[in-house]
Amino acid sequence: MIILRKTNSIIIICLLTIGCTRHLRDKTNLTTEKFNFKRFTQLKQRSSKEIKEFIQNNQPLIRSDSGEISFPGGDFLTEAKFNLIARLNDTLANGSIISYGEAQSGYQTILKMPDSKYIVSKQYFKDNLKLEHISHSFGQMLVGLTLFYDHSGKLIRQINEDSLYKFTLDDVAAKIKATYHLDLYKDEKVSIIKYLTDTHLPYYAINIKDRVDHDPPTTITSSEYYKQIDQMANLRAIKTKTIEIDGVSGNIIRETPFQISIRRL
Repeated sequence: MIILRKTNSIIIICLLTIGCTRHLRDKTNLTTEKFNFKRFTQLKQRSSKEIKEFIQNNQPLIRSDSGEISFPGGDFLTEAKFNLIARLNDTLANGSIISYGEAQSGYQTILKMPDSKYIVSKQYFKDNLKLEHISHSFGQMLVGLTLFYDHSGKLIRQINEDSLYKFTLDDVAAKIKATYHLDLYKDEKVSIIKYLTDTHLPYYAINIKDRVDHDPPTTITSSEYYKQIDQMANLRAIKTKTIEIDGVSGNIIRETPFQISIRRL
């Protein structure tokens, strides 16, 4: 179990036995974790069967010489359904979703926790299936320790992704809660990234996004796709603003006013 963040309500990411063996490290910094190739193969076989049935029931589709599928006429709804069944996902009893895939140098898994923005990503060596790399992210932002292992499972490198940020993610969350009454950990209206300025100062950029009270009078012509999956891809008028926070002092450096635009919410 890895505790990424210590707060009044401690946020914990558990590396469970979720389609791969439990991530273990002993006092010599060795890991025994290996990629679950058997489950990966099972999911590929299931997906291949579902894809074959999907193609038979959704003509015409265009298949290239390399076997790739494309969708004529901008059929975004059919494409969205196809992409859903093509994913190699396992849903666990606690609601977590683990996605299996092939990486450039081997294999990978991505664990998404239920009702959380935390993600655990792992990569494995192709030849012996042992764990090569594990990272943790909050949304699109790396957090905690990123660990690297050699072929024998020995820890060879680690990076503290938060080392420059004395004003922690918990501190940012408290500031956003007090100032804007939004929950950074749970509210999908707010997202965060961190970056270094040109002078190598650590900053956070927080984006707040919400629907406007009334759509502007501009008429938006939508395809049938947007009509059928309204909540997933409907074009909406939304307002966005960005807050930049110093990662050391916690001071708000810049705050933009809300701007209205037409996009997918």
